[in-house]
Amino acid sequence: MTRAQPWAGLGVLTALAAGVALARVEPVAPPRLHIAAGVLLGAVAGAVLGLAVARWLSPSIRRPPVGVAFFLLAVAAGEEIVWRGGVQAVLTGPLQSWAALVLAALLFGAVHGPSRHAATLHALTGFAFGVVYLATGRLIAAVAAHGAYNIAVLSCDGPVAG
Repeated sequence: MTRAQPWAGLGVLTALAAGVALARVEPVAPPRLHIAAGVLLGAVAGAVLGLAVARWLSPSIRRPPVGVAFFLLAVAAGEEIVWRGGVQAVLTGPLQSWAALVLAALLFGAVHGPSRHAATLHALTGFAFGVVYLATGRLIAAVAAHGAYNIAVLSCDGPVAG
């Protein structure tokens, strides 16, 4: 058994659970783009952000195993359900959408950052994922952005995927 096989199995289970939950999350705004356009926009935005961050942190490229990449995409789906579909959506009720976006991004950074630098970086990425969510009206676009970001960062040596 190769090292990627356990990750792939866990990734499949996580993706299935995230997919079921994702189908039940209500959007904070009506969808503004067709689902395919939203996913494409999110994936491109996340990949560009991830590569920029990864290049800034480390110039050496390595290719992630397919199972690990799939697992990171599934983890991104779960996190986006919680942070954009849950926290940001709940905060949008009592707050303006921009204030909910900022507060959710700050909370996202706070729980991801063992240091001030890591917390700041994650708050900024959480803000970017939240902007994709608001701009498209589709949670799946934020999932694509987060997943592409995680995979792009993993493809470079750097401790910021998450």
